[in-house]
Amino acid sequence: MIAVSANLPLTPAFRWLKQGWGEFMCSGIRGAAYYGAFFALMGYVISYIYESFWQATMGITAGFFLMGPFICCGVYDLSRQRERGEPQSLVKSWFSWTRNWKSIAFFAAMLNFFYDYLRPGISGYFCSFCESRLPHAAVHAGANCLG
Repeated sequence: MIAVSANLPLTPAFRWLKQGWGEFMCSGIRGAAYYGAFFALMGYVISYIYESFWQATMGITAGFFLMGPFICCGVYDLSRQRERGEPQSLVKSWFSWTRNWKSIAFFAAMLNFFYDYLRPGISGYFCSFCESRLPHAAVHAGANCLG
């Protein structure tokens, strides 16, 4: 375990920000602005869904969390292209995750496991909070309030 020091200087943080700004300026609209706009758009979609159909907010937010790593792979690939001296290609960055398809498949398998085996318990937990919204007969019949 790494100990955190109270005497940690702030200069590395400014160096990282400077390097990030350099990356942004080099990729410009081809990369950082495109991916930044995509993340901002996803945030606006969550906000809109919450205002108009709040019941779907949890699903949309989960989708945001699932898409985020894939989108970040594209940002990282643009940086990798720059480090290697290659011309930066936005289209090539869209498919950067295919180099590591085995890890993506493992990620999908784990999500499937969590969905199939943990969902019934989680649904039961949340159902305990919404019994009062069900008709009296449905509560005694053991109806599932989540569908």
